[in-house]
Amino acid sequence: MPVEPVEISFETSIALSEARTRILGSLEERKGKVKVDYPTELVVALGSGAKTRLLGGMWIDKRNLPRDLTVSLRELATGSQIKVTVHDSLGFGSRAGLREKYQQVMYEDAMTLKSEFQDAR
Repeated sequence: MPVEPVEISFETSIALSEARTRILGSLEERKGKVKVDYPTELVVALGSGAKTRLLGGMWIDKRNLPRDLTVSLRELATGSQIKVTVHDSLGFGSRAGLREKYQQVMYEDAMTLKSEFQDAR
């Protein structure tokens, strides 16, 4: 069974285009691969399914666990609203012993994006 997704939402006074640029920059630093790139929607793949299956999820760094990060942006009169959802993307197979590791890295992914915005509320 897949690990439950992590989801956070926040608002910032930063304009939508600048927010999007900050998010893409942060994900690029984390070696994310953009799968969907729309002005108000981004889907980025993080981690490596092949490495996880080849070496075993218990033995790899948590940052290598495969996951998809979806960012939805909405323009507000006072800035932007940002919703971040991180999903386990390993596919079929057991996650025995991996749930806590997955939850940690998915929460870190979401909070790293939020930390790009000092005025996030």
